[in-house]
Amino acid sequence: MYVQPVSVETVQSFLAGLECGCALGGLDVSVDARAKAAALRGWELLPSDVLGQMRARGFSDDAVIRELIAIQAEVFRKAAAEVPADRTHSLD
Repeated sequence: MYVQPVSVETVQSFLAGLECGCALGGLDVSVDARAKAAALRGWELLPSDVLGQMRARGFSDDAVIRELIAIQAEVFRKAAAEVPADRTHSLD
């Protein structure tokens, strides 16, 4: 998969779609996992989004994109850590 053209908006859309696909596959992202991932990267999870905080700090589009991807990767790590070890999936 790829994102074209590369912009903050298209990357956000791609990451949201990726998260939806993961949820369909059984990896649900909790609010707690998202909050922990944002905090680990130095962001506060607010009703306004993290993007506003990045813009307020003067992040360029390139820096925003890299940070959004890093946060999403951490969100998936946190969500995967919440999955019980005995949980299995069936495609039936």
